[in-house]
Amino acid sequence: MQTKTKCLFIILICLCSIYPIYTNVLYGIGETTYQNHLDWLNNKSLFYNPWQYRILSPLSVELINYILDNTLYKILFLIYTPHSINTNQVIHSPNGFFLAMLSDKATMTYTLTFAIIRFLQHLIIFGLWGLLLRPFLKNQMWFYLAIPFLSLSFANAIFNSDFALSVYFEIIFYLLACYICLYKKSYLYLLFVIFLAGLNRETSVLIPFFVFFLNDKKIQPNWDLKESLLNRQNIFKLLIGLLVFIIAFLMPRLYFGWVKPSEGHSIALFHNLMSLNTIYVGLNLFGTVTLTPFIALWWLKKTDLFFKFLFWLITPFWIILHFSLSAAEESRLFLVPYVLVWLPITLFFLDKLYLRDFE
Repeated sequence: MQTKTKCLFIILICLCSIYPIYTNVLYGIGETTYQNHLDWLNNKSLFYNPWQYRILSPLSVELINYILDNTLYKILFLIYTPHSINTNQVIHSPNGFFLAMLSDKATMTYTLTFAIIRFLQHLIIFGLWGLLLRPFLKNQMWFYLAIPFLSLSFANAIFNSDFALSVYFEIIFYLLACYICLYKKSYLYLLFVIFLAGLNRETSVLIPFFVFFLNDKKIQPNWDLKESLLNRQNIFKLLIGLLVFIIAFLMPRLYFGWVKPSEGHSIALFHNLMSLNTIYVGLNLFGTVTLTPFIALWWLKKTDLFFKFLFWLITPFWIILHFSLSAAEESRLFLVPYVLVWLPITLFFLDKLYLRDFE
């Protein structure tokens, strides 16, 4: 790749990493992230309930904010001094949140920390996603073309959403699990990812099942799936992985104790599919995943066995769980199957069409 091309690609990746942060604050409810974090620090977070003790993101925020507070932010506040803003100016300004943020040091530093973490999360996702697709795409052009679409999907998945750092950590952990399995890294790395993912979100429970890819010698899997599923060593590793996940799952619950579930966490299927809310569900999902789930299902028979397994492992579980127990109009909840399965299979479909028609 030539120097100019590399520079353009770096600029593209940076813009694609910045844009979803912009939409999250301007059109979503990204400004609530700071208050949510303060609530977590004061042990009164809405996210403490029997299923959602998601401690990895806030702990990461505290660690990174501490590091930045003693490095970058010291330099920043030598240049800029927070000053009070007229209340009417904030209320009547379309950029009210940004003005309010600039008037308070703590709000400003934490918001910058949230934005920096999301920016880095996007970069990591794009990098791991490229490693995931590399063995399967004949023409790497599709990866470069797909990055802006991936960015737009992140930018659209902002309904009733703060910075949603735990969602993007979860995408990273699933991609890391794919990387470890495809590139035949040590099983201990997978256990480490499982542990961190268990501290992050409960829906990472599927990662231990990725162990069935580890016994293949090639990067691009072409193995006997039945033999892999019945392999005693794989089953033993799966049980160890599930045990590690359960330990990570129970640790914060034992530490913080039982907290009564907050309202709004037991939304029924009727809310998503058989009410006026259905229109929000449909449109928000279309704005995030477009037609990729249907293309993936249509092209599934012709795709690689690795993605067939991922499709049937993740898609039914994800759709049933989130349509039954979550507000499905919050389309960020469907980013894991979109990034891991639906969009890659769609790209394979385009790749096959290109090879058939132009080569």
